[in-house]
Formats: sequence, structure tokens, C-alpha cells
Amino acid sequence: MEKMIEILKVEKDKKKFIVKTSDGEYKFTEDIIVNYLVLKGKTFTEKEFKKIIKENGTDELFNKALNYISYQQRSEYEIYSYLKEKGAESTEITKIIKKIKDFGYINDEALANYLLEYATLQKKGPKFLEKKLQEKRIAQDTINKTLLKYDEVLEREVVEILASKLVTKNTDKPVKVQKAHIYEKMMRDGFSSDVISYVINNLEFCDNSLDHLEKEIEKLQYKYRDLDEYKRKEKIIASLLRKGYEYSIVTKYL
Repeated sequence: MEKMIEILKVEKDKKKFIVKTSDGEYKFTEDIIVNYLVLKGKTFTEKEFKKIIKENGTDELFNKALNYISYQQRSEYEIYSYLKEKGAESTEITKIIKKIKDFGYINDEALANYLLEYATLQKKGPKFLEKKLQEKRIAQDTINKTLLKYDEVLEREVVEILASKLVTKNTDKPVKVQKAHIYEKMMRDGFSSDVISYVINNLEFCDNSLDHLEKEIEKLQYKYRDLDEYKRKEKIIASLLRKGYEYSIVTKYL
């Protein structure tokens, strides 16, 4: 005869229920209590109760997944990986993800559009966006559709806004250095070289570097004071060229 398990007591404890049975004590979610009518005095076969325990485990994983996505939007892959780390079986994960999808909490296409908006607001380029989408293992066709929305026109608009802010910095440096700083910064932020070059070549730069050149020369004269005049001059010129000053201007000031 199959073993029977009797429910001896059911108590509410914060978000869960403590269920005391003839076979031990368990913690169940409210959904399990309601769906299976786990009430005092009720009996279940051992097979039935094992099913309830398993279902409760899946329910707890579902609640953990909901908590995980409550902090920020997640892709289906991220939720799958999270549940796998929590020890969920593949069949459980499939079931949980379907349930979350039914609630409308997973939508990789919506997430891709959100990341597109985030990238443009944060002044990040298409390559940055593509990397983020790939990290979240969003389907390639969704990635392709999203990147099509970040076309050259939009990219140029974003680059122009960013460049207009960056151009006011480093005015104490030669234009060549200013351009290099902006180019490198924008490349790191994921913009394409063609768009960056186009925008930079159409920018107006303020060059106050000559105001600092004499001080630079004075510092270098002192730094290389122990060298003979020819070698000192050679070192100073090399140093200033590395800082972006034009050779003709450097020799003129020297």
C-alpha cells in the first residue's frame, strides 16, 4: 500500500507557508497552497506529494527569476543562464521562461530597442550597441534589424553632438592633438571611422597651444640643461613634435 502523507498544520510565514506533515516540515509558496489545496487534515499519496514538492521548487525558481528581472531588462539567454546557475533543469527552465513570456516580461526585440535608445542617449556608437546585443545573446536577425535603425544619419547626429562637447576641451593643445583625442575617444565608444573623420574634418577648432609653447620650451630647456646646445635642441624638438606641435613653429620659437 502506498504511503500517505497527512497535513498536520499550515502557518503563514512572511511570503511563504510553513507546512507541517506526517513526513516532516516544508515551505511552500502561496500558489502551491492554493493550487493543490494544501490544508490541515488533508492527505496525499507519496507520489502526489513529491509532485507538489517538485512544483514548489519550480515556483520558487520562477519567483527568483521575477526578482532577477525586476532590477533591469534581461534577455531570454540571461534568464536561462541565471536559472541554470540556480540548479534548474532544462525542462523547468523552458516552463519558467514560457510563463514569464506569457506575462510579457521577456521580449528580446523590445530589449534590443531599449539598448538602441540607451546607446544614443549615452552617446555610444553602433559597435558598442552590437557588442551589448551580442553579450545578451539576442538572435542575430534581431541584432541586424536593430543595427539598421542606427544608420549613418543617426550616427552622424550623435557624433556631431558629442564632438561639439569634446571640441571645447584641450584647446591648449595643437589642433592635430585635439583631433587625435576626439578620434580615439569616439573609436572607443563604438563609432565608425568614416563618420568620425567626416565630423572632425568639418569641426572648427580653437588652438591656444602657442600660448603654452614658450612655457613648454622653458620646461624642456631646464630638463635637458646638462646636454650641449645641439643635443638639447634636438631633444626639445622631438619632444614638442610628439606633443603635436608643427616643426616649423617649434623651430621658429626656438
